[in-house]
Amino acid sequence: MKEFNRERSFSNEEAFIEATQRFDELTSWHEEPISSARVRFDEETNTYRVKSVGGDYVLNENGKYSLPQRAGIGGQTIGDLNQNDWVKVMNTCLPYRSGNMILNELEGEIYAAHSQQYQPISVRDIFESTKTILGSKFPKGSFVGGIITPEFASCEYSLAGEKEIVKAYEDALKESFDKSPRLIAPVIRVVTSNTSDSGANVYPCLLCQTEDGTRYTIMAGNALKTIHKGGDGIKKVRENLSLSMDMVNKSVENFIRLTYVAINHPQSCFLNIAKRLGLPKLVAMDIGEEIGKMFGEGSRTTAKFIYLSLTKILERVNFKTETDKWMMANTIGHALTIDYPTYDTKSCEWTKVKPDANQMSLFGDNFVGGAA
Repeated sequence: MKEFNRERSFSNEEAFIEATQRFDELTSWHEEPISSARVRFDEETNTYRVKSVGGDYVLNENGKYSLPQRAGIGGQTIGDLNQNDWVKVMNTCLPYRSGNMILNELEGEIYAAHSQQYQPISVRDIFESTKTILGSKFPKGSFVGGIITPEFASCEYSLAGEKEIVKAYEDALKESFDKSPRLIAPVIRVVTSNTSDSGANVYPCLLCQTEDGTRYTIMAGNALKTIHKGGDGIKKVRENLSLSMDMVNKSVENFIRLTYVAINHPQSCFLNIAKRLGLPKLVAMDIGEEIGKMFGEGSRTTAKFIYLSLTKILERVNFKTETDKWMMANTIGHALTIDYPTYDTKSCEWTKVKPDANQMSLFGDNFVGGAA
């Protein structure tokens, strides 16, 4: 049985670090000439395969999604082709491509086909460095949990014990963590991926919970980012972790800034931003209706209120995995840096028509609107 073909969660820090070591051991990287690659569909195993000079590999759905980029094929149409046509198009284009590609293999399956500039970073090194550096920067911080999937790995550290940081966030949010029915603690989240260009991102976040005690994380500022290119690798990751205190301070300052951005049309502003981000329509409309009842004609609020209201969508969506939940939180996080006055209008397109139950969001079938 494969160890990492599903989402695995860890509440113990040492167990998580050990698992990242095992993840590295089961991961292989293959540099192959793009022009030598050929694909086929194996009907016996019902899988796609890619063969090159270095081997014959199983190509799973993730790998099948990224390989067309190496063949110089863009857009969504390639993914709509049937098996035979997809293979035919790929094998027509691949021989004409120069350069090499980096194949990411985990437990016998190709999860990504990267450009030859891609530089892998050890997952264990990232989280061992996270443990050491955050432990030094925040001595009263504590490990909350970690997650490993075939595509992503992440962990969170609570700063609840760092009283000065807690006080700074409470002053900015105008809400006490101890008395809040929703906010639990400031946290730092570190996320890495072997299947995307994101090498390791360090995020300032807030840990929240629903009325029934289910916990989730919302973005609280811009991330410190490392990509899988440029030669910095783990050195850049460690530099960013060392800057985590500055990152937290900027996060606090950003919430204070949002407090001074006045919103004249709370309901419309909220819905306009939700639509812009591609968030689930029916859930957003429910929250928008509550905002409409809360603020009468002529009532004003702040951009901070609108952002925190957007994060409540995370409470009302049924997620298949914790990774899905984080992806939506990351999308909502874009609202921290948008120009709020642009969306602060009297009208909203969504309120002009009856909500459509078949409305599609950017998240497709991964999310189902409804009470959590």
